Amino acid sequence: MANQRTNLTYELRIDLVRCGLLPDEDEAARAQAAEDLAVEDQGTLVVDHQTGDRLKAARVAAGYVVAKSAIDILGIAEPTYRHAETGFRSAGSPVLDAAAALYEVSTHFLVTGEARSEREHFVSRLAQAIAGSREPSDGSWSSRLRRVRIESGHATAIAAAKQHGWPISTYNAHELGTRMMSIERLIGYCLAMGARPEFGASGSMPVMDLRPAEWSEVTSVVGTAPDSAPTP
Repeated sequence: MANQRTNLTYELRIDLVRCGLLPDEDEAARAQAAEDLAVEDQGTLVVDHQTGDRLKAARVAAGYVVAKSAIDILGIAEPTYRHAETGFRSAGSPVLDAAAALYEVSTHFLVTGEARSEREHFVSRLAQAIAGSREPSDGSWSSRLRRVRIESGHATAIAAAKQHGWPISTYNAHELGTRMMSIERLIGYCLAMGARPEFGASGSMPVMDLRPAEWSEVTSVVGTAPDSAPTP
């Protein structure tokens, strides 16, 4: 039971606190849940799913495929940031302001979706791909990744991983479907290999982008970070 309580997800822990059902003896979980429920004292903005998708897309566009790499730089509590990306709850404007500065977009864009720069238009495109994605149970993400790799001219998974500086075992497992792959990681692979992120996310044709985006992953930070970090 102790392990079950320790491993409670952020959402479940919060729901239990709201309903008054968290065991009294689980003081650590109760304290963490209370912290997770805290909202910025000033400048609170409601973050919906569309804003969360834009926040996630802006992170990927900036090269931070794994959220933890951006969170460490931003210095924001991990639950707070992850909840903002999923639209799970409100986030203070300081959170969005800090993220906007790091990702080189405006807070106005993150909240309203009104793109005014080339970067913001690119982020809008990625946000639409993310919003239209549904994690399949039939392995189609991994099969699309394999097709992207082949059509981009990489004969083997090892060749693709070596060229782009990805951990070989991680990429190979993603292509085989034996390791969980986030939508951000899939889109990152597509961008790196010159494929359309829309193909990776939803299978929409064509596969390759006639005008690939100038994009590079922050491999020095992301390279060894796990895709399977807990997300809300």
